Amino acid sequence: MITRLARRLTARPGWSLAAVLVLLALLGGLAAAVGRGYTDDYSVPGSDAQRAFDLLEERFPEAAGDTATVVLAVERGTVADPAVAGPARAALAAVADQPGVVAVASPLTPEGAGQVGADGRVAYATVQYDATADDLGAGAYERLRAAMAPAERAGVEVSMSGLVVDVGTTAGGIPLGEVIGIAVALVVLLLLFRSLGAVAVTLGSAFLALGAALALLDAGTRVTDLPTLTPTLAVMLGLGAGIDYALLLVARHRAGLAEGADPTRAAVRAASTAGVSVLTAGAIVMISIAGLLVTGIPFVTRMGVGAAVAVAVVAVGAVVVVPTLLALAGRRLVPPAGSRAASSPGFARWGLAVTRRPRLAGLVAVAALLALAAPVLGLRLGTPDDGNRPA
Repeated sequence: MITRLARRLTARPGWSLAAVLVLLALLGGLAAAVGRGYTDDYSVPGSDAQRAFDLLEERFPEAAGDTATVVLAVERGTVADPAVAGPARAALAAVADQPGVVAVASPLTPEGAGQVGADGRVAYATVQYDATADDLGAGAYERLRAAMAPAERAGVEVSMSGLVVDVGTTAGGIPLGEVIGIAVALVVLLLLFRSLGAVAVTLGSAFLALGAALALLDAGTRVTDLPTLTPTLAVMLGLGAGIDYALLLVARHRAGLAEGADPTRAAVRAASTAGVSVLTAGAIVMISIAGLLVTGIPFVTRMGVGAAVAVAVVAVGAVVVVPTLLALAGRRLVPPAGSRAASSPGFARWGLAVTRRPRLAGLVAVAALLALAAPVLGLRLGTPDDGNRPA
């Protein structure tokens, strides 16, 4: 089946690529037309914590929102000294008047004596909001930072933490992790292929497939609630899998070119052999992610299903898009003489060394894996808080 599909795609690669682009545009239009956006419902039905939160929301809705912690510190003296206490007290009073703030527990009051460190140099205030951080948006943090600016000018070091601060400091930023990942992938692919064309095919096909996956997930928000973390997880898994799958197909194609096959035949053979590996690998990843279905936590389940959909799309996309691009590239992807595109003597020697003494190799491998897994013995499970930060 894959062979027949590859032959049709490579017979007229220009039309095939146009069809892929039209399909991507249609998916984008569908997502824009019917998508309802991602949700922030991270409830865990049946848990003690969820029952407590529901009770809090029912009886004391004004205290059911998120909080921000404002830490005040001075190098000399104490936070109670008039030179800093006055501006700090005025700043916290300004915070109390901000939209969404229902209470400020200040350390500069008799009731807040327990919020001051033993030496008096460090204190903290708790700002209680009437809504969740996601509902408040980045504006709540920006207003909080602006209100505390006079205290900073008076010599108070102001630090902040909490969900309200997290949302305000991460909203709309550049996805640095993904950018670094793409840059590393680019360098590795250039070192591996030593061909800009091969790198362009690998990354281009991965991006096209990932774009289709994200559009499909956006459209899927019409029929089910998907957490806001779903696109992030989909990009992490989909981009890595997409590059990996395309790399396998491109490498097999270039091996065929090195053996003298014409570009179309080499592309079809790559799809009919490595394409099976790609779809198998994608299915295995989907089955692995499906383990999240048994957690009993709705948002985790939906996030896992979304990630599995992304992997499925990039796997199918690799089998469709890569042969098309390979046929379009023609003989431009023929590896230079002596580049060892068809085989690797180094890996061959490694394989012989491992299989010559398989028991010894197995014992060494198991020992190394156990050493790498040893930190799991000290694993602590729980919700991250400020205790994870350096002292």
